[in-house]
Amino acid sequence: MHRIAVLVLVVFLAALGVWRSSVRTPAIDYYQYWTIADAMHGGEGGRVYAAEARGRLGQKYLRESETSGSPRQREVARMRSEELQAASTPFLFTMFGLFRTGDYDRDLDRHRLVLLLAIAGTVILSARAFGASWTFALIALALIYAFYPPVRQDVRDGNVNSIQVLLIALSVYLLRRPSPPDLLIGLLLALGAVFKPNTALTPIVLLAGLLFAADHARALRMGGGIALGLGVGFLSAAVFGGGGAVWTEWFTLIPKLEQEMDVGLRWGNVAPAQLIREGTGWIITPAISLLGALGFLVIAFLNRGAERYRRDSYLLLASLLVPLLCGSLTWTHYFMLLVPLVIAVSLAEGMRISAQILFVAAVVSLTGTSALIQFGVTDPAVLGWITVGGLVALFLASTNIPGEPAHAER
Repeated sequence: MHRIAVLVLVVFLAALGVWRSSVRTPAIDYYQYWTIADAMHGGEGGRVYAAEARGRLGQKYLRESETSGSPRQREVARMRSEELQAASTPFLFTMFGLFRTGDYDRDLDRHRLVLLLAIAGTVILSARAFGASWTFALIALALIYAFYPPVRQDVRDGNVNSIQVLLIALSVYLLRRPSPPDLLIGLLLALGAVFKPNTALTPIVLLAGLLFAADHARALRMGGGIALGLGVGFLSAAVFGGGGAVWTEWFTLIPKLEQEMDVGLRWGNVAPAQLIREGTGWIITPAISLLGALGFLVIAFLNRGAERYRRDSYLLLASLLVPLLCGSLTWTHYFMLLVPLVIAVSLAEGMRISAQILFVAAVVSLTGTSALIQFGVTDPAVLGWITVGGLVALFLASTNIPGEPAHAER
């Protein structure tokens, strides 16, 4: 008990360090969620996605900040005065609108507290899902708060990846129960995908894995949960945004996103497609996205005969690497999605030396870019390819996800 108390204190101090490093920053991502949610619900509806609205809304909320805003709000409003970028789903803006009070500082501080708590929930649920002790879970949480760069970026910018990954971790925890509540799991994964669609492949692959394994009863329950989650997400956003046009406008924007908004390497987008585009001029995002999705469906088919715990966990967690490797956007804070996978592989027993080397290389690559910058490695392309190498190494090591936890405390 004394050891646990000490570890809880260490975790608190590590979380406090993240909070203190972020609390005075204006949170550029959160500001966009906060203002566009207000605009969407306030009569703009789907027009928030139009190119002409970006500058107009930027100026509108700059004027509001100058008359009634806090110093943090005024600072970020000036930064975004020329363009407010609405690229997130209407459901994400709906959720922000439901909890928006109009006080920027209060709302931002609450959001950051939610992110820190979500990170804690993610690590603890992931560790316990794979049979780890509370000691391991708390040590892992302290290390992730202190040394995992995506944590600080997600909290500093006020993004939502920590909330996203909490839904993933909860789904993994439920999935590894003796009788998994498949309807609830499908619901959680679908809501997460409608909230932010970089996880959209995960429920599809998991459902496909059940169908390939001829587990039709579970597939039916999970499919029902996915359908329910999609329905809740789409309908609630349509009500919040004044009609189904909010979704039409969003779907119209997505194919043009790379052309209309600056999402280049200089801003930290290390997607392989973006690295290749800036290096050669080739636009290959659609092709590799399709290949990645189809490739993982093939992987799901090949794993149809695997032991249930290992198969389901592997398909859910490893599929999160596909959008990072094959999508058009891979920001540093997206790597929050990897936390449950890293914890799962770290708990694997009997890994071959080659797999251990790959796993260590992945962890070093994904956590060590700031150290490389200190040693003079500042070329964004070099740092980007090092990060991509870490993602590939983690993908190769992910086949070692544990099966049924023999020593889990149920």
